[in-house]
Amino acid sequence: MKETDSNPTAFDWTNYFESVLTVARSSKEKRLEWESRLRDALCRGGLSACDVNDPNWPVLSGKSNDYDIIFRSLCLEAACLTIEIFNETIRRLVRLLKPGGLLLLVMVQNESFYYVDKEKFFCLPLNEAKVENALHATGELMDIHIDSSDTTVEDQERNTMSNFNGEMIIHAYKTKNIE
Repeated sequence: MKETDSNPTAFDWTNYFESVLTVARSSKEKRLEWESRLRDALCRGGLSACDVNDPNWPVLSGKSNDYDIIFRSLCLEAACLTIEIFNETIRRLVRLLKPGGLLLLVMVQNESFYYVDKEKFFCLPLNEAKVENALHATGELMDIHIDSSDTTVEDQERNTMSNFNGEMIIHAYKTKNIE
């Protein structure tokens, strides 16, 4: 799936959705539904940036039930300064989802730092339990799935840029019976 059918240089999400569907044990029909929803959102200008540490950031303070899909990849662990900010960010992201909307997160496990060139940045070390607690605490998610994999000892020893020890793909749906 390209971002829009008319743009031949747009990013092709097909392989990404295929891997998520494998983890989610979902059907090709579900992939086609997600692709269609993403394409519609992109055509409407539905990609937004946000600052999770700013409680007044317009996107996170936006109206409820506005987004079909919220996707974050390898950023919340670096952007959220505390577990409280992470939990609040998850709550606010879920609030923005339409009923039946998809929250899709890709994260690393237990990373406390990473380097960009020679500059060291610190991260909030997250694991499956912390993420699952934040998701359940919203009280608005169903079908929560966390697929995690650990890095090998050899990979950890070779990695001089960060100290994560695994990866997680998380997906959940906002309940449809919100009052």
